[in-house]
Amino acid sequence: MRMLVLLLLFSSPVQADDFFEHGFLGLSRGEISDMIGEVRGMAAAAQFSVPSKPVVQKPPSSSPDFTSEWENYASKAVVPLDWKSLLSGPSRVVYLGEPHHVRSVKEELGMNFAAFRQAGITHLALEMIASRHQEKIEDMARDKSPTSVREVLVREWGHAPDSYVAMILSAQAEGLTVFAMDLHREKQVELRAECIQAGHSNGKCIGEIFEARDTSMKKVIRNCLEENPDNRVVALVGSDHIELTSQHKDFQDSRAYVFAWSADYISTLLLKAGYSKRRLFLPMSGSAVSHNGWIFTPKVVEEGMALSKT
Repeated sequence: MRMLVLLLLFSSPVQADDFFEHGFLGLSRGEISDMIGEVRGMAAAAQFSVPSKPVVQKPPSSSPDFTSEWENYASKAVVPLDWKSLLSGPSRVVYLGEPHHVRSVKEELGMNFAAFRQAGITHLALEMIASRHQEKIEDMARDKSPTSVREVLVREWGHAPDSYVAMILSAQAEGLTVFAMDLHREKQVELRAECIQAGHSNGKCIGEIFEARDTSMKKVIRNCLEENPDNRVVALVGSDHIELTSQHKDFQDSRAYVFAWSADYISTLLLKAGYSKRRLFLPMSGSAVSHNGWIFTPKVVEEGMALSKT
């Protein structure tokens, strides 16, 4: 289960510092450091697959065949990013995986909520706010005052709170119903304390908390779907809830897309191919990877790379 802390430890020092600053689950920097060696080894072993025929597992990065395989696939499969097309269709739940600390993701979404509505999306579900704060989001929709929601994001979340506030306001302005779905922070801390008392490692306990959070989020989404058969949900979560725990696969016919960012292989590949000025979508086979494709925008990649260097 320690794979579940990969994003926290290795996505960027900015994200990790945010967690330490806000006392993430009571873990100290030293306790996290104790896990780094084990998790780094697991990260090196976590390879993704190429959706070719037949599906080819990723060979060592030095392999020229691997590079040419990906370049060949991307050149034929990549298409312009079109949110309406991406979100249209029968799926009632569509997951979007993001790096939380990259503000440009929220800006990209905020500029395109009209297309969400055109695609038939009715609700935007957020990992970033615990479900018990739903009333504050509803007050924000009515009063247009983000103060209470921002305070929650600053106190309990920590990642780029103002960018989330602006995104929520944009979603509400376009007629989307926004709802919170995470397990509240006090419960997460309580679960970790119980797990540690039972003699389990930090890595195992964080894994169990991830499972509890996934359960909470899926329950909130199911309630929304059951309320009205016409409801269609976009769930914005950290990429680890898609790539590691595959939360979306509990919903029939769901789809999941992940934002490419920083120096990940997809970003590097598309930049090398000369796409530094274009917003793109690279579809993937659901049988080859844990999601249905990468969303690539220059602003997200540029900001992610800049943050990774700080």
